[in-house]
Amino acid sequence: MKSLFTLLIGMCLSFPTWAHSPTLTTLLDELKAQYQRSDLLTIEKRYKNDITKLAYFLQHIDAQGTPEKEKLDTYLIGLHNGIYDTVNMQRRMNAPTWFCMRDTMIMNPKRHPDFLKSVIWNALEKTVEIDPNGLRQDNYAGAFGVSINQVIKYGLQTQYPCFETIPKSLQLNGWKY
Repeated sequence: MKSLFTLLIGMCLSFPTWAHSPTLTTLLDELKAQYQRSDLLTIEKRYKNDITKLAYFLQHIDAQGTPEKEKLDTYLIGLHNGIYDTVNMQRRMNAPTWFCMRDTMIMNPKRHPDFLKSVIWNALEKTVEIDPNGLRQDNYAGAFGVSINQVIKYGLQTQYPCFETIPKSLQLNGWKY
């Protein structure tokens, strides 16, 4: 009985679930419907199948055991390692970084493999809070065209800001602060 309980707890902890606000859940439902439309433009079809885009992330992040999910996880691991290594190199060189995290070990890919996923979800939560129609504009163009990298940059910059108010010159284009 004790081993069964341990196994069940282990299974629950091995599959991360992402709690979303009702506003983000509504947006995600809308986006999933948009991604499934049969009348997508050629560019929208290309973007929804592009691993570097938010559309691909949202379509496959919750899948289990699919080639698309494996491809996405591999991409995110590479992106995570790249960001982590770059930030640590900038710190060693005493170069300014575009976000200010006191302890970069928090983002160590080996210790916190789901860190970037958390950053992405938090950035989306912040987006629907500040700019609820941002990803809905122009027939959901941003929901198809924005890159995961941009979402992560915005998430890191807003979750770990270097300034109380981020100066306009450092704000990312297309995002509201």
